Amino acid sequence: MEKKNLFTALIFLAFSTALIAQNSSDIRSARALEAYQEALPTEKLFVHLNKTEFAERETIWIKTYLMAGADHLPSPLSRTIYLELLNANGSIVERITAESIDGFGQTSIEIDSLWTQGDYYLRGYTNWMKNQDESFFFQKKIKILSIDPSQSVLEQTNAPQPIVRFYPEGGNLVKGLQSWLAYEVKHVMGDTIYGKIYDQNDALITSFKTEHEGRGRIRFLPMQVGYYARIDNMEGKWPLPAVSEKGTVMTTNTAQEEDITLTFSSTLPGKYTLLAHTRGEMAYRAMISLKDKKERVTIPKNTLEEGITAITLFNENQLPVAERLVFINHNRGLDISVNTDKQTYKKRELVDLEISVKDSFGRPIQGSFSLTATNKALVQNDQHNYNIRAYQLLKSDLKGHIKNPSQYFENTTLANQRADLLMMVNGWRRFNWDEVFIDNLPEPTHFVEQGLTVSGRLYRNGKDIVKDGQVFMFSSLDPNESKDLQITNEKGEFTFTNKVFNDSTEITIQGFHKNGRKNINLALDSSKYDVLPLTVYNKSYTPPDTTRLFTFKEYMITSVRVDTTYRRENGVILLGDVVVTAKDGREAVLNQRENRSMNVLMVEDLPYEEKQNRDAFDIMLGRVGGFMLLASNGPNGVEIGIPVLGMGRWQSTPAIFLDGQEVEYTDVQGISATRIQYIGVYKAAGPPGAVYIYTLPPEIYYASIPKGPSYFTGKLPGYHVGKEFYKPIHDGSEEGSFKPDMRNTLHWEPNIVTDKDGKAKLSFYTSDDLTEIAIDIQGVAVDGVSGFGSSSFTVKK
Repeated sequence: MEKKNLFTALIFLAFSTALIAQNSSDIRSARALEAYQEALPTEKLFVHLNKTEFAERETIWIKTYLMAGADHLPSPLSRTIYLELLNANGSIVERITAESIDGFGQTSIEIDSLWTQGDYYLRGYTNWMKNQDESFFFQKKIKILSIDPSQSVLEQTNAPQPIVRFYPEGGNLVKGLQSWLAYEVKHVMGDTIYGKIYDQNDALITSFKTEHEGRGRIRFLPMQVGYYARIDNMEGKWPLPAVSEKGTVMTTNTAQEEDITLTFSSTLPGKYTLLAHTRGEMAYRAMISLKDKKERVTIPKNTLEEGITAITLFNENQLPVAERLVFINHNRGLDISVNTDKQTYKKRELVDLEISVKDSFGRPIQGSFSLTATNKALVQNDQHNYNIRAYQLLKSDLKGHIKNPSQYFENTTLANQRADLLMMVNGWRRFNWDEVFIDNLPEPTHFVEQGLTVSGRLYRNGKDIVKDGQVFMFSSLDPNESKDLQITNEKGEFTFTNKVFNDSTEITIQGFHKNGRKNINLALDSSKYDVLPLTVYNKSYTPPDTTRLFTFKEYMITSVRVDTTYRRENGVILLGDVVVTAKDGREAVLNQRENRSMNVLMVEDLPYEEKQNRDAFDIMLGRVGGFMLLASNGPNGVEIGIPVLGMGRWQSTPAIFLDGQEVEYTDVQGISATRIQYIGVYKAAGPPGAVYIYTLPPEIYYASIPKGPSYFTGKLPGYHVGKEFYKPIHDGSEEGSFKPDMRNTLHWEPNIVTDKDGKAKLSFYTSDDLTEIAIDIQGVAVDGVSGFGSSSFTVKK
């Protein structure tokens, strides 16, 4: 309880969620909102990549920006970030844990040559973020291309079914009250889509057309029930929302430069409360009376923070009866400029960059930034359209896919109109008032992680628990550091929390009996992750730029061939090369035993410490090609990982055999890899294939357990250490300078920190390509204000 109170106090002080409205204590909605924000302050994650289109064997370079609270300050809360790469079927093909220090981190992901070509989704979140809908996790769509010359860059995509939805402004259609009716038409080709609305007697009421990206709105006066819509030249009917006999409607005018005007009409006279908040911080409150005539309220825009403001009308019982989102853009983003020492360079010439960052008032800004420089002719990088500012103020607070969110930040009347239409259609927010009004908010299910957790148990003779045993943990980084001590509970269990180590650090854990008895054993718990479902909102098919994709693929094939040739000449074996050694005959015996040709993983040959915190399926990940875990809902709604084999249309759940008997995959989950002798994988020509798991005989298993003072020495799943970006120096001093330079990402700099004058400098060399180089820089200031910038230069002969 003491820890909980301390945590609550820190949250309250860190984010200052106190309301600015006077006398808010007598308003249930204001008090509830304050309590909700105090209990569940928001964390947001943005991930900046070097590009968004890759080939197999390339590296995805990553910078993480973790922000917290209404002001988007660099988050001091979570230190652990989970990054997952999922294929289009929702299967996790790679998962790493990244470290965030004071809100910032960097890492990388290697693209495996076994992954199939297609669309993938990079997803990122913290444990604390799991208290809210997974739709608010960071998610970025990327493309991975095969370098197989026989595989086409075109993909067969089934067109999704058309969707037509209607959204009454304020939330309700009320009989006899006119209001705006917004709509959205998805998966229908054409810039402008036409349709008609009919009543229940099939009489034509009005027609409509889309204005922007399938969205539009019309004035609508419902006089009965049972309206539906048709799209011109298409089959099908789409119902409009139900019409209420009585209620209240809200009409919003955001077109004025200085004010927002709200107009209310109601068939339920009475006193109402109007509240407006931005990211949970109260910005406006007013008491209004609704009678027969309309009531208007004006809110000055300069009293609202940038981003999405929710405006809600409550009745006398403090129940929400109408709500509208509005988007406020004061154009206060960071002004980031990137200047090169000249505009045109030669091959392998040094480029000097100077970065300057100012706020909207022209004052120099200190902050953290990341920069990528790529070959514009080859590389697709849409991160300018999906930049950190657009994510911070718009995308991160709305569910659903938003195409090119940066377009809504343009300082034009048209951009403002389109943003307002987006608010009417994508009006889903982080919470609803039913959740906020709970009298006793539930304890968070997931807590802030300030480090990693290592847990396990002590036991004797394979079954007897060791109560009050002593367990020490320390790393090889500093043998003289003080050892962390934990005492086992009545079940023999121990837990180390908030530990900080990376996945290349050797960890030692030792356990002792309280009475000094020997022959006790230590077992570490499996490092389990929640297997969360993938929600894909962007399912619309966009024809690819096949010419550029083909050029990029041919370029990467040549690059791999060149890299392979020159690395071998230098005596280095390419990472993808496989050295085949003579086998001891066990695999042949096993294949004969099952009467089929299998790929065999000899689990008994793996070091004990590598198996100790993994189960059968965990040990297969990364060791068996084509094996993945697919997220699914298990018993009681718990997310589990379903094993799958194969790629693309051949991907399916294999048959599972345990010691010769066919079982369900759930019967195998949780079996410690320390108990497994070998795993045979049979990949059929088509689905489903089979996995054969054989466990060790009891006498061999117990003999393999380390005896004496129980110990573990080895590497645990810690924070992933990313590769260092290769930066060639073309001044003649490097060996191998004769090797062709074919970098399509010329430079990646994840740790740019501006000084007190808002300045930073960096340099890198051009490659052998004669092309235009595009520069993309993004980041956030110490006060939470974000921004992005771009530049370019040319490489000529």
